[in-house]
This record gives sequence, structure tokens and C-alpha cells, in this order.
Amino acid sequence: MDRTPPDHEAPWRDIIRVVRRETTVPLTYGANWPNYQAVPFWDALDAIGLSAYFPLVTHDRPPTAQEVDATWVRLHHELTNYARAQNRRVVFMKLGYDESRRAAREPWVPGHREIGGAAV
Repeated sequence: MDRTPPDHEAPWRDIIRVVRRETTVPLTYGANWPNYQAVPFWDALDAIGLSAYFPLVTHDRPPTAQEVDATWVRLHHELTNYARAQNRRVVFMKLGYDESRRAAREPWVPGHREIGGAAV
């Protein structure tokens, strides 16, 4: 779905228009974290929906609380600026990290397991 929005803007706008005729509930699209800025039809929706599996570190060792905090402060700033530019709020559609050592680096990879002290 990451390549769908830019390549199929007109059909998405049509879908949004049709759905709006049927309901008054707020609408969003669930964009994936690396591509949310490529969605060309945020203006037709009520919020920026985001699967927020951002990597928090670039190494495999367990992250420190300071590393995680610093990354989320940066991401908060980035997301806030983008949301203001789009005149929309951000809604996290998905957010989650498992308990493996690599979860902070690759949170989109499900089921990291610990084998012999190493994440696989």
C-alpha cells in the first residue's frame, strides 16, 4: 500500500468523496511511517493516520531511555510540524514494540526472538 497513494490519488479522492456522502464520522488513511509525507490527499481527510513503527535506534544493543526519549522528541517535532503544515492532527493507527533487543531498531519486524542471547 505504500506506493498506492501517490500513484492512485484520483481513485482515493473518489473513495473519500463517496464515503463522505454516507457518513459524517471523521476519516483518515493509515499511512506507513516512512511514507506518510507522500500521501497527496491529506487535505480531503480529517486526520493524518500513521502506523508509527519508527526505528528508535540504529544499533542492535538495548537502547537507553535517553536514546528512546531523544528519538521521540525529534519525531514529535517532525510530526507536529508536518501536521501543522497540513492543517491536520496525527492519529497513531498502529504503534508497538515487542520485547526483543532489536525491536527499537526494526519494530515493523514481528516476532523477534531471543536465541542464545542474540536477537534473530
